[in-house]
Amino acid sequence: MVLSSVIVRDRETRVTFEIRTDHHDVILYDQLYLIVDGATTLQSTSGLEGGRQSILDNVNRIRRIDIFPGEHVVLVARFPQLPDDAKALKFVSPMLSGWQTEWFWEGIDLRKVAVFPEN
Repeated sequence: MVLSSVIVRDRETRVTFEIRTDHHDVILYDQLYLIVDGATTLQSTSGLEGGRQSILDNVNRIRRIDIFPGEHVVLVARFPQLPDDAKALKFVSPMLSGWQTEWFWEGIDLRKVAVFPEN
């Protein structure tokens, strides 16, 4: 999985990942968060968009994304707009008890990956 971009515009933040694999892989998620500068937590407004998704558990709203060998999948998560002074992010998918541990992408330096609208 590769972090492709963080785009901030139209009062929202879009985090995009690209996945290519040579084997069958599965991503599970329920809630997604951005932790901004180690302090502010923003909850996803969309979950993950893209890929071949199904519902794994209706009670807990757990989603499953299957990625097959040779497939190229682009996943986008939408969040509220970042604070103007944001510098770094941590993308988090919390632990799903009985299913998988927490997974995250930390140290996202906005100076290197973010695209902001022109003023």
